[in-house]
Amino acid sequence: MLLLLLACSGESEAPRPRHPSPPGGRPPPVGSGELVIPIDDPAWRGLSGLLDNPRAYGEASWDDVRMRVAGHLALAGRDRARLAAGRGDWVGCAVAYRDNAVALGQLRLSGKIGPPIRAALVGAAERDGGLCAALAAKEPPVAGTGLIAPLRARWVGLVLRAEGGEQVGAEAGILAADARAVVAPEGLDLDAFGDFEARHALRVRLVEAWADSVSPFSATEPFSYWTAAEFPRQAAGIAVAAAAVATGSAPVVLAADAVPPARRLPYSASELGSLVTGDSTVDTLGFAGPRAIGTLARLGAEDKEHLPWLAETAAELDAAPPTEVPAIVERRAAKLGEFPGGIRYYAIKQLRNTATRQLATGGHYREALTVVRGHGALHAQDWACPDRAGILALIEARILVVTDDPGALSALDRADAHISDFLAHVAQAETNPRATPGPQTGPPGQPPGPPSAPRIPPSKND
Repeated sequence: MLLLLLACSGESEAPRPRHPSPPGGRPPPVGSGELVIPIDDPAWRGLSGLLDNPRAYGEASWDDVRMRVAGHLALAGRDRARLAAGRGDWVGCAVAYRDNAVALGQLRLSGKIGPPIRAALVGAAERDGGLCAALAAKEPPVAGTGLIAPLRARWVGLVLRAEGGEQVGAEAGILAADARAVVAPEGLDLDAFGDFEARHALRVRLVEAWADSVSPFSATEPFSYWTAAEFPRQAAGIAVAAAAVATGSAPVVLAADAVPPARRLPYSASELGSLVTGDSTVDTLGFAGPRAIGTLARLGAEDKEHLPWLAETAAELDAAPPTEVPAIVERRAAKLGEFPGGIRYYAIKQLRNTATRQLATGGHYREALTVVRGHGALHAQDWACPDRAGILALIEARILVVTDDPGALSALDRADAHISDFLAHVAQAETNPRATPGPQTGPPGQPPGPPSAPRIPPSKND
């Protein structure tokens, strides 16, 4: 059972690593203080469809599984509202947020974690729907609470007053100064947890902070982990927009998202060899969540035999033109796929996610989309990730939203369909486990199937 808990990788709830265990051995019981993903386990080879026990998804209850999916639901609704905002359709934006708040509010969640996360996500959707409604009606918005959200509401209010002919330069200057004074709050370190309860508490704080900082109007989150650095980054965009109002230049609402570009760091062996996060919306779409827990028994940065291969991969990716990165990723992934053990799943997933993050952060969205689609149909430990098909659809949709691609709406429709299907499975498994539906098919039009059989380990350079 513990191996199923770990199957989706670091998103399972287990203690942080302290004492290494033998390579290839089973992880020790929860509470022993260490998490090392083993080289292989028969339980992984048995994964072939949606699972009927919440612990198989790394959670103690179906309510906690739904808590994971709440984030996916919030992202889908928010990006749908942003599409309307980008068209200047403030009524449609308000309706999308209202519908999203209703859907989130209907999720059945209990305990100490799910309800406050749901409350933060519902509150953010209602707040941002109110901003869009204010823009549609040209009425003053509600101020809101938090650190960033009130600044955005003030800016919207100034824009509406300026459009009505008022002189708002002085107030806009004050807003710009207030925004520039924003600093990253403390207590949001993604690694600041020492046990099960602390990690849960951190997740709640991160989602609440994310809900305060996230933009209502366009997708400005990083293609990476969300961190507290988003507070001054988002505030900087508001300061730029406020300064535009102060100087009398014609404001456009979306100028409130004139945030500084996210910084792209070089590829590194440490990133390629770290344990991948189970829910890729956290490490790739800037949704809130702690980092993954633990290390890999092989194929990770701690594997001295494999480390030169990781370093060579990082150097090759860094030196290559963006147009060549997808082909390099496929070739390197195929090499990892030859490793004789299910641990290869985590190494391949991290390789693809890393390339996606790097390409999208650098603005190379077409290439990033190619890499995302390379994940293919659900297979292996994909099945132990809650709503994995929905996650992949959300990443694809976000890239299309950012690029204003005509296919963005249909991609969000697919994401919503996957989320709905997974929640239906959860409801059925909860009430009648023997009547649960068969395997999810993953990305539309692609049948499920496991990766190629392993042959030789890629422990040496290509």
